[in-house]
Amino acid sequence: MTAALSGCNSGIYSAGRMLYTLAEKGQAPAFLGRLSQSGVPANGIAATTACLGLGVILNYLIPDSVLFLYIYSASVFPGMIAWFVLILAQKNFRRSLTPEQLSSHPFKSPLYPYSNYFCTAFLILVTIGMAIDTTTRIPLFIGWAFCSLLFLT
Repeated sequence: MTAALSGCNSGIYSAGRMLYTLAEKGQAPAFLGRLSQSGVPANGIAATTACLGLGVILNYLIPDSVLFLYIYSASVFPGMIAWFVLILAQKNFRRSLTPEQLSSHPFKSPLYPYSNYFCTAFLILVTIGMAIDTTTRIPLFIGWAFCSLLFLT
């Protein structure tokens, strides 16, 4: 129980800091960019806690809903996009090196390029699985729409 609370506390604080940074860059409302006298992003933490509280209330009011599954699943696909980009970047990086540079590079990838192919195949299978499962299909499409919106803006 203590580890779960510690993880939750860490997540709330991290989210508050992210909101603060976004506000500093003009990508979130300005009130989230204010710090308390002790340097804590209190407004960001309060906003994060309010969203969590809303989730708890909705879970209480609609106990057997798939709301959590939808929200969680919708966040999985954009997270997978980062993995696709990392796979592509790593492959392009290693391809740009000469054999001598590759052999002396401090970060070895013994299964390259097969590890890239395996990871890509795994992510594609997860995406197909999400498309097949009726409970994750809608969030998958929401994730696609969200990523498309980010790409277009």
